[in-house]
Amino acid sequence: MQLIPPHITTTLYLYAMRYAMGRMSAAPSDFKEALYWGLNNGTIPEGIIDLLRRDLDEEFKRQERWESSNPHNDDRRTDVGPLGWSCDVETWKSVRRMLREITGPELEE
Repeated sequence: MQLIPPHITTTLYLYAMRYAMGRMSAAPSDFKEALYWGLNNGTIPEGIIDLLRRDLDEEFKRQERWESSNPHNDDRRTDVGPLGWSCDVETWKSVRRMLREITGPELEE
C-alpha cells in the first residue's frame, strides 16, 4: 500500500535533495539515509533517479569551480563550498555513488 501518491513522492525527493545541498552534516546525511531506504524499498518513482543524478552532478560542477577558485585555509567559517563542509562533500560523493550504481557512470544528455 502506497501512502503518498507517486508524483508527490517525486517532488519530495527533489525538494529534500535540493534543500540538503549546501547544508551542514545533518541534512545531507538524512537525505542519504532516506535515499538508501527508498532505493532498497522501491518507493522512488521511475524517472526521479535521473533527475536527482543530474541535479547532484550540476552541484558537483559548482563545487569543483568553487574549490579551484577558493584556496582552502584553516578558517572553517569561510571554507564552505556549495556542497557544504568536507564531511558533507563526502556524504554527497556517497549519494552520487548510489545513484551511479543505478544510472551508470554517465547520463544521457
